[in-house]
Amino acid sequence: MAKFTIEELLENIKASFTNAEGKSSLQISDRTIKETLEPFLSLVGDEVEMSDFIEKYAKNSIDSANRNLIKMNADFAKNYKPTTNPETKPTEFDLEGFFTRFAETQKTSIESALAPLRDKISSLESDKIELIKNESIASKKSELKLSKSWSVDFDNSVEIAKLRLGKDASADDIYNEAYKHFNQTLSSRGETYKPMDGDGSDQKPDFSDIKKMLESRKEK
Repeated sequence: MAKFTIEELLENIKASFTNAEGKSSLQISDRTIKETLEPFLSLVGDEVEMSDFIEKYAKNSIDSANRNLIKMNADFAKNYKPTTNPETKPTEFDLEGFFTRFAETQKTSIESALAPLRDKISSLESDKIELIKNESIASKKSELKLSKSWSVDFDNSVEIAKLRLGKDASADDIYNEAYKHFNQTLSSRGETYKPMDGDGSDQKPDFSDIKKMLESRKEK
């Protein structure tokens, strides 16, 4: 969710169309700007700055809409021909209808423009969830006091559990499935799990590889 409100976005949009003399080039209404941009605030995460959102997406869309309205008004005035019948009223420009049609077309164009940003946010959120799961599993694994070879077996069991259960599985479900598979692996070799003694067996969970992976993704 965006960390700025639609009201803050509106004021900044209006300011970007106001010159040094305080005159605005905007002809579209505040209502139209808000109705056009508000649906897309839920698509941006709290790491997105308002200035970036305006410069990359919002300003260009609003500028395009404003130019279209100016042109339509100019064309309407240029092509309007009054009737010779004094009792016939001239056709009025359907301003509300224009705003409705414009909002629909702009929604499509803004959705397309925001797609890469939305995908990036989704990827970051997935990475955060995966990191939390891996940290939880690693913490539980450290309590087992595994030997180095058993530690490798358990890591393999975790990967198998993830494949079996899918990406939506909880950390507890993955750990329990991995623990079950781990014991089956040992049993197939005629081994029985028991906590190992010694200084090197009770290792603290190491998240460095996970964090390096996430950092490399952010740099791309």
